Amino acid sequence: MYRLNIILFGVDRCPRICRPALENFLFQLGGHLDIYIGIVSLEKDIYLLRNEQLQLEQWTISLRSKMPLWHVKVCQIFRQADPSLYGPCSLLTDSLDNCKTKIDIFYNNYASISNYMNYLYFSRCFSMGLADLIKDHPTLLLRPDMQYGELARENLNHLEKSMALGQCVAYLMAHDSFGYVNDRFIAANAHIVLAYMQRIDCLKAYLQMPWRYFHSEKFASWFLRHHMKLLLVELPLSFWGKRVRANGRIVDDSNPSAYEEDKQRFRQMFLRHTYWQMKLSVKSLLGSL
Repeated sequence: MYRLNIILFGVDRCPRICRPALENFLFQLGGHLDIYIGIVSLEKDIYLLRNEQLQLEQWTISLRSKMPLWHVKVCQIFRQADPSLYGPCSLLTDSLDNCKTKIDIFYNNYASISNYMNYLYFSRCFSMGLADLIKDHPTLLLRPDMQYGELARENLNHLEKSMALGQCVAYLMAHDSFGYVNDRFIAANAHIVLAYMQRIDCLKAYLQMPWRYFHSEKFASWFLRHHMKLLLVELPLSFWGKRVRANGRIVDDSNPSAYEEDKQRFRQMFLRHTYWQMKLSVKSLLGSL
């Protein structure tokens, strides 16, 4: 029987719809699953499990009723721990300050970027807490606000073979021709996934280039392709499934026509903002001379 690590980390939006879908996804994976759950909230500030205990307990009860207890190990990190033990709080404020030296592509006074910095910071904290617990098995990082499509067994078989050969491979929602990596899923060995959850450590280096600004998917792409130098394997669009946005709206990312529209919109947005950021950087440089 094969064994998988499942790290479920993120915002628990619309659990009435997403939780059954994720349970079915996990059930289809089969095998022995070690499940590590971290629930966070972004409405005002970000909190870890001690502040989101009800959601955590609901996930735990639901998962254990779905599959035999001996197939599932639910580890409750940060029940009593202080997150600052796993990373200096200055990392969060410094990261946000670095982002604020660049343009705000969301035009909301960096509110969206601030929320995402919170997410990245506590993703780092959570992964640090997992470092001594998680075993070196194929590892899937999932979000609780997603309804994933079916993951083909041959993908997991290929991942296991790659790990046995010492190859650095990651399966994700990405498009090389477009140059971004969607941060809603990654499957790789445990070391790669934990490093990916700690990518906020490399944000300052990423933003040093004058044409760069913060966008989560461009940053994730740079981290995996250039910093970690991984071989990235794109999962088919059918796997992308559906996600719940912050406003509660459910978006079907597996819809081919909607995907093509989004791709064109993102391409134009990235080109436009890269031009603006480079222009502002040059202007700032000239002004300092």
